[in-house]
Amino acid sequence: MEIPRATYRLQLGPSLGFREAGELVAYLDSLGVTHLYLSPILAARRGSAHGYDVVDPTRLNPELGTEDDLRSLVEDLRRRDMALLVDVVPNHMAADPANGWWMDVLARGRASPHAELFDIDWEAPGLEGRVLLPVLGAPLEDVLKAGELSVEREGDALVVRYHEHRFPLAARTAERVLGEGDLDELAARATETPDALAEVLAIQPYELAFWRRALTEGTYRRFFDITDLISLRTEDRRALETTHARILLLVEEGSVGAVRVDHVDGLADPQAYLEWLRGRVGEAYVVVEKILGEGEELPEEWPVAGTTGYEFLNDVTRVLVDGDGLPSLADTAVRVGGPSQGEPFAELVRSAKRRLARELFGADVARVARAVRRLGDAPGVEDALVEVSAALPVYRTYVRGPDVAPRDRRYIQDAVAEARERLPAEAGPGLRLLRDVLLLEGPPGSPMEARLDAVRRWQQLTGPLAAKGVEDTALYRWNRLVALNEVGGDPGAGALDVAAFHQRMARRASSWPYGLNATSTHDTKRSEDVRARIAVLSELPDEWDAALHRWRSWNRALRRTDAPDGAEELLLYQTLVGVWPRDGPPGDDLVARLQDYVTKAAREAKVHTSWVDPQQGHEEALRRFVGDILDPANAEFLRDVAAFSRPVAFHGMLNSLSQLVLKLTAPGVPDLYQGTELWNLRLVDPDNRAPVDFQRRAALLRELDGGARDDRAELRRDLLDRWTDGRLKLFVTASGLRLRGESGALRDGDYLPLATEGDHARHA
Repeated sequence: MEIPRATYRLQLGPSLGFREAGELVAYLDSLGVTHLYLSPILAARRGSAHGYDVVDPTRLNPELGTEDDLRSLVEDLRRRDMALLVDVVPNHMAADPANGWWMDVLARGRASPHAELFDIDWEAPGLEGRVLLPVLGAPLEDVLKAGELSVEREGDALVVRYHEHRFPLAARTAERVLGEGDLDELAARATETPDALAEVLAIQPYELAFWRRALTEGTYRRFFDITDLISLRTEDRRALETTHARILLLVEEGSVGAVRVDHVDGLADPQAYLEWLRGRVGEAYVVVEKILGEGEELPEEWPVAGTTGYEFLNDVTRVLVDGDGLPSLADTAVRVGGPSQGEPFAELVRSAKRRLARELFGADVARVARAVRRLGDAPGVEDALVEVSAALPVYRTYVRGPDVAPRDRRYIQDAVAEARERLPAEAGPGLRLLRDVLLLEGPPGSPMEARLDAVRRWQQLTGPLAAKGVEDTALYRWNRLVALNEVGGDPGAGALDVAAFHQRMARRASSWPYGLNATSTHDTKRSEDVRARIAVLSELPDEWDAALHRWRSWNRALRRTDAPDGAEELLLYQTLVGVWPRDGPPGDDLVARLQDYVTKAAREAKVHTSWVDPQQGHEEALRRFVGDILDPANAEFLRDVAAFSRPVAFHGMLNSLSQLVLKLTAPGVPDLYQGTELWNLRLVDPDNRAPVDFQRRAALLRELDGGARDDRAELRRDLLDRWTDGRLKLFVTASGLRLRGESGALRDGDYLPLATEGDHARHA
C-alpha cells in the first residue's frame, strides 16, 4: 500500500474541473502533497456544487471535463510521483430525471431490471407495490385542481411535468384511460382533463404525493432525510458491480491510486462491502468517512487504512481548549442563552434524536418496526425503537451474525437499559422483543436471516438519526464554546489534557497510523482557523462574559422581535469573533455570509424555524439583526468587537499553528482542505466551497522559497512580524510537509511525547 505523505482536498464543480486541477499539480507538488484528493467525479446533477448527487456512476461528470482531461491530469500527477485519491459514493444516487435507472423503475415498477439496485420497500402497507414520490407542494387533488401538472411528449414516450420535475408514464397507460390517439393528442387530452389525468396517475408504478408524507410513509430509504437522494442496496453484488464499474476501471488502469468511502455507516454491512472493495482495488490506500463516538474504536477487522480524521480533528481542538475556563463559559451560556444551555449535552442529543425519529424518520422507524413484528407480536415496538435508538451512544453497531461482538452487545444492552428507564410499563413487551432481536437471541424459533434483516434495517436507521440529531441539531443548540461543536465531537466531554492527548496519539500510532489527520473538511461546521480563534475564549472567560454583556446591551434596541433569542445571540457573537476581518470592519460580502449562516444555523437548531417548516418572520428578523449590528452606524459596537477580536486573533493564530504542527507530525496522514494553507475564516457549507485564489498561493510559496534561500532567519522574523498576511501558515505547512518527505520517522516512527519544563510548561 502506498501511504500518502499528505492529501489535498479539492471541491470540484463547474468552475473547477479536471483541467483546472491539472494546473495546480506543480504547486501542490512544491507544497509537499503527494495525493490530490478529489470530491466525487462521476456524472452528477447538472450544476452540482458537490458531486454527491450522482445520476450515472458509469461515466465521468461531463461538467468536470472529458476522459482526455482526466487522463491529462493523471499524467501530470504521475510525472511528479503523485496520485489521485477519489471520493466514492456507494450509498445513494439522485432520484432525478437524469438518472436513467431511476426513471426506468418509475416507468416499469418492480419489473424494471434496475428495481433491485434501489432500497425500495415494495411491501409498504397501502401502496400495493408502488413507489411513493413525495414531491408535491400540496396534496395531489389540490395540485390537479390548480393545473400544476401537465403531460408532454418526450421522444416516443409521455411524461408528467410538475414545475422542474418530470415523471414517465408507463407504456400504454394513457391509452387505457384516454382512448387511442397519437402521443401529442394524448398529452393534450390528459393536460386538459384533470379527472382523466388523475385516473392515469392512479395506474402508474408510483404515486405522486404531498412532500410531507415522506416523513411518515416513505417507501424508499433516503440518504439521511433528503427525499431526492435514494439509497442503494450495496448488499446486492450486482448493484455493487454496476455502480462501481467506472471507479474500479480507473483503479485497475492505475489512474486512481487511493479511495475515500463516503458515509460507510449507511451500508447494510460495511465490513462485507470493504472486504469486497479491498478485493477489487488490491493494495490501494482506502479510508472511510466514519464518525467515532467518545471511546469508540474503528473495527479492527476492517481492511482500511483508517478514517477521514474527525476523531483527530476533535482531539486537537480539545487539547487547545483551556479546561479551567469551561465552567465560567457554561455559567455565561446559561445566563445569556437560558436553561437549555445548562442541560447536559448527552440529554440534548437524546431529546433531539427522539424528536427526529418521529418527525423526520417516521417512515424508517415504521419499516424497522414491521421487520421486528414479523418475528413476534408485542405492543410498544415503535416506542421502544425510538427510545433505544435515541439512547445509542454511537452512530451504529455492526452486528453481522450469527454472534454479536462484545462491543456491540455492550452498546445495545446499555441503550436498552436506558430506554427501560424512560418507557412506560406498557411498552415493556415491545422493548423485550426488540432487545432479543437486536442481540440475535430470539424470539425462539424465528429464522436467523429474518432477525438479521431487522437488525440491518435498524443499523441503517441509527446512523442518519445520529447525524441529524447531533451534527444538524444539538451542535447548533448547545453554544457554550462552539469551537467544540464539530462533526464527530462531543462538546459535553470538554477539554483534553496533554497526557490524555498523548495517550490517544500513541494508540493511534499503534492501531491506525495511516488514517487521515483532518482539521478542516467540506463538512466541518467552521474552518480550522475559526475554530482555533474561538477556542481562545476558554482562556479569557471573564473578558468574554463582560463583552457579551456590553454587546447585548448596546444591540438590544435592534431586536425588533424575539429574534435572535439568547442561544442564537451566543452563537452569533462567537462566530463574529471567529471570522472578524483583520483589515477593518466587515464588508458587504461578510455581512451576507453571516446572514446566510445564521439562517442555516437556526434551521438546523429547529427551535424557531427548520428546513421542514421554515418560519420566514423569524429568519428575516435574524438577517435584519445581523445587518443592523454590522452597519457602520453601529460604530461603538464595531469598535469594541474589533478591539476584543484583535488579541483573540493573535492567540488564535498561535492555536492554528499549534494544530497545524500537530497535524504534520502526529501519527496519520496530514489532510489539507482547499485554501487552508493560508488563513481561512470560512463557515459551514456552502460558505466553505467558495473559490480559492491558487495563483496567489503559488506565488507566495515561490517567494517564500526564494527568501529561505537568501536568509532563513530574516524570513522567519518577517513572517512573524506580518503574520496576518498568511505566509506564516504557508511556510509552516510547506516546511512540515517537506520534512515528512525527508524523514521516514514521521510516517513509520514511534510516538514519543516531549516533556516540557519551566515556568511556562503548561502553555505547551
